[in-house]
Amino acid sequence: AVWRADRDRRRSETDLAWWTAHLAGAPTVLDLPRDRPRPAVQTYAGAEAAVRLDETTDRAVRDLAARRGTTVAAVLLAAFGELLRRVTGGDEHVLGAIVADRRLAAFDEVIGFFIDTVPVRVRSGGASFAEQVDRAAAELHEVTAHPGAPLERIVEALRVGRDTSRAPLVQVLFNVLNFVAPRLTLTGLAVEPLPVPKPGSPFDLTVYVVERDGRAGVEVVHNPDLFEGERVTALLADLAALVGALAADPDVPAAEVAPELPRPAVRVAALGAMTVATAEPARAPLPVGPDALTGTEELIAGIWRDVLGRDAVGVSDNFFDIGGHSLALAAVYARLTEATGRSITMLDLFRHPTVRALAASLDGAADRPELARAAMRAAARRGRARRTPPPRRPHQ
Repeated sequence: AVWRADRDRRRSETDLAWWTAHLAGAPTVLDLPRDRPRPAVQTYAGAEAAVRLDETTDRAVRDLAARRGTTVAAVLLAAFGELLRRVTGGDEHVLGAIVADRRLAAFDEVIGFFIDTVPVRVRSGGASFAEQVDRAAAELHEVTAHPGAPLERIVEALRVGRDTSRAPLVQVLFNVLNFVAPRLTLTGLAVEPLPVPKPGSPFDLTVYVVERDGRAGVEVVHNPDLFEGERVTALLADLAALVGALAADPDVPAAEVAPELPRPAVRVAALGAMTVATAEPARAPLPVGPDALTGTEELIAGIWRDVLGRDAVGVSDNFFDIGGHSLALAAVYARLTEATGRSITMLDLFRHPTVRALAASLDGAADRPELARAAMRAAARRGRARRTPPPRRPHQ
């Protein structure tokens, strides 16, 4: 952890400059055709769908990857980019990719969560599929070579506007699950794996490239508040058919291959669905005036000030706009659950990124005196800390 922090400190500005140049002019929103209006405040529900490539397609994909000197994942990324071009009409998109930051062999066996999310700029227009595969492979190689700038800093540097209805910059994630599944051997016992549902996702769509019984496939977690399961199932079927056609004929312009794909069920949004739903009114009565805080608001604002090291926090400030990030949010979560003694989920903090919205969510429609008492205790602790003089340093 110390080594990585030092590396990021040394490389941060150089890597951030590369990212801002690399993503200059790239679209920051990927809005797929959907079945329901987008909620005004992003939700994190999840539903699953999957497709497995047939033997002919799997063989064609692997052969093409070998000929281009790349991986099955790069071929599938290029095919997914071509599908997105046909669905949205745009020639380029920014996806997220997951990178296991273990570039040194010495880190292979180290226990720790080194995962990074990096933006991937996928360009799909005016080329053969073989050229698109080469582009995807080069992009995946380049983005992994600049680890010193985390996604939060990239978003800030690009001045991506915050929107409570969607994740900033990355709304679709492309992940590769190519590790060997662990095996458990216990003397005298027969063991078999039990499938566990994937959790919800902070993205509209999360695409997993997987391998099952020696054959490639794609598994998806989608937000059912946006997409019907039938649409996602049809999208995956069309992706499998399209990658098979493209891999079988990679040297002609990709736009000319299987022009009937995807089908209208995938291309066309439901009537009125490409809108943003009206935000629900706050459930709790709010105080009048910018300085009138409820006990819950005072508690949350105090925790934010402590965690972010700020002198003041406004009730309408977005946590992520004033220096917050995922690690800071985890600290807020720990402090808030300890102070209130209540069961609060991390998703609540993502869904309600302002003091006032989070307080209204926690209070609901009823008075919660325990939160007011917790706020008073927190205020008293801060008061004692301010009254206690700092320790005097000994003379040298």
